[in-house]
Order: sequence, then C-alpha cells, then structure tokens
Amino acid sequence: MPETLLSLGPLSIHIYGVMIAIGLLTALYFLLHDADCKKLITADELYTIVSLAIISGIIGGKLFYLSAHWNEFTSWKQMFAFWDVGFWVLGTFVGSFITIGWYLYRRKLPVLPIFDRASLYIPIMFAISRLGCFFTGCCYGLRTTHAWAIMYTSETSSAPLNQLIHPTQLYSSLGELFIFFLLFFYLQHSFKKPGQLFSLYVLLMSSERFLVDFFRGDRLLIAHNLSSAQCVALALGISSFFFFCYISYKQKNNFSDLKKSVSV
Repeated sequence: MPETLLSLGPLSIHIYGVMIAIGLLTALYFLLHDADCKKLITADELYTIVSLAIISGIIGGKLFYLSAHWNEFTSWKQMFAFWDVGFWVLGTFVGSFITIGWYLYRRKLPVLPIFDRASLYIPIMFAISRLGCFFTGCCYGLRTTHAWAIMYTSETSSAPLNQLIHPTQLYSSLGELFIFFLLFFYLQHSFKKPGQLFSLYVLLMSSERFLVDFFRGDRLLIAHNLSSAQCVALALGISSFFFFCYISYKQKNNFSDLKKSVSV
C-alpha cells in the first residue's frame, strides 16, 4: 500500500496518520459508551483528556525516539517534524499518562479508576495504530524464512526492500488485540480495586514490547543484547508489577466504594 493516500498541494494524507486516527476514534467511541466511565467523568472532560493525550502523546513519542536516534537526523527541522514517522509507542504512553494524571489530579477527579477504564480500550487503539506502521514499513523485523514473512518493494517504505522479514508490526498489533480481549472479557471482572487494571495493562503492554523487540530489525542495542526500548519496557513492567502488588494487598477501598464516595 502506498504511504501517501492523498496529496492536495502541500497537504498530504498518510496511511500512518490515518490508522492512528482510526485507532484513537475507536477507543474514544468505546469510552463514551462505557457505563462505568460515564459515572466517573463527563463527555466534555473526556474530550479534553483526549486532546491532552494527543498533544502529550505526540511530544512524548517523538522525544523518546529522538533520545535514542538523535544521530540519525541531519537538521533541527527534521528532528521536530512531528508529522513524519519516528515515534516510540512507549514514549507516547508515558507522555500521555503523565499529562492526563496531572490533569485529573488538578481537577480532583478519580485518577486510578479513570485510568482503569481507559486501559481497557487503549490496546484497541494501539492494535489499529500498529497497522499504520505495517503499511509504512517502520518498526520492521529481522530477516526470516518463515512462511509468514513479508517483503517490502516500494521505495517509499521505511523497511529494507526486497527482503523477507518478520512482520513485527503485526506481532505487536495481535499482541495488543490479545491484551484487549484478556482485559475486557476476563481481568476487569476479577480485579476491582482502583489501579489494578491499569497496572496489569502496563505490565502486559511492556511485556509485549519487550518480547517483540527481539524480532525487530531497527532495534538499538545498548547492553546485554537488550535494546533501549526493551530497557524502558523492563522498567515499566517491573514498576507496574510492584504497583499491582501494593494495590492488591495494601489498598482497602474497592472500585465500587470509591465510585460511591465520588458521587456523594
């Protein structure tokens, strides 16, 4: 598939951005129709949060990418071309949740319960967004001879051309889709304390990135065959695991109790 879907003079519509937009709108649709989310936050506040998430996610994703690939850019203009590919999903996640957490705290809204509801649908957003990476050729895989290997032939692709490689973008997309089904159909019914679903999502998401990165062809190794992204994912995974343990064994208020206190 061509990277550019439509060009109108200086304005171009890229498949990468279209898939991100579809993923974001899908997650927003689910949140707007989530019964528990409606009890915690109004639709107007949700729109504000999504706007903040978009801005902070773009900045966070780009900054994380620049921190690891700064030597690949030849000019300042190229480094801050936010409309081009070159984002870290982990940076997008960290930037968005830090900003949203700060906003919710300042607005005196229940941070962890809202994070829990958002965590149910964020995997859908990333699962769809990863398809943009697949069509563009970024986040490409290592060479392989497996039957499911793919090959890029377009000169606009970011992946190596005319080589059989792992479809790592699809690995990540399927991984996020699996996380969505696991959280939505099972884990949300078993873990009710505020923050549990959020910490479980971070643990699952970081585990997915850690494992898939072993098959990535664009990974930047820094220590013991681990990439910079894997080190960040490992730190997030360990932190979320201990946070989940703390919530599970120390926090006494369950989700329903907190909703009652908010509504009073």
